[in-house]
Amino acid sequence: MFDALITQLVSHTSMVAQRAEGVAFFRVAKDLYRLASVTYFCANISVVTREKCYTHCVYSDTYVRQFVSQIRLYLDFTNEVGLRADTSCCQSRDDPKDLPADDRGIGAEKPRALAFSLRERLGETAVFGITAEMELPEWKEQQKIIVPECRILANYFHSHVLRINGHDYERDILMSARELDCLRWTAVGKTAWEASVILGISERTVRFHLNTAREKLNCTTTTQAVRRQSVINSLTCK
Repeated sequence: MFDALITQLVSHTSMVAQRAEGVAFFRVAKDLYRLASVTYFCANISVVTREKCYTHCVYSDTYVRQFVSQIRLYLDFTNEVGLRADTSCCQSRDDPKDLPADDRGIGAEKPRALAFSLRERLGETAVFGITAEMELPEWKEQQKIIVPECRILANYFHSHVLRINGHDYERDILMSARELDCLRWTAVGKTAWEASVILGISERTVRFHLNTAREKLNCTTTTQAVRRQSVINSLTCK
């Protein structure tokens, strides 16, 4: 859904990295929510170690691309993605009034797209987008679950991208209540299945939250994440 913006990047920047492998927990989110794609797009991140240098990046469930320029870019997010200037906006391009007449009823699954912008911190512009193949009534219902949870995922990832470019936003990476619940039950010896029964969610959802918790805490195993979160809890309680 960001093809036109990527084309603008290619025209006005130099590509510095490209990887034919996507972000691991984007793939988990894609599977969990039955999405067709998950994509994060960010432009104009100032580089701490280099004066007058900006990075721009696209991360998805299938690829990674990074670009660099010596000037700020002015990209048309409003027309290309459908976002308003409001940074809290969540824009879906599938309202019945926006669809052709023969696409307003129940029928074959149709491509749906949704994008929302993330809070600006350093003058950058970051947008998170998802697409899905499902009928409109189901898509409308799914958004009630997908949007709030994907906002958490997107804002965490945005903090991570800023951090790897030299900006310390580690304090913004906060654990969600669900992630803490999953870590707590794992700490007392419960399996993912047992935790899912206790919390009333699916085992796959428990594993999803444990995966994002590991990413946030920069841990490779759940055991390490549990131990690190325990240390954080003990420090913040003092």
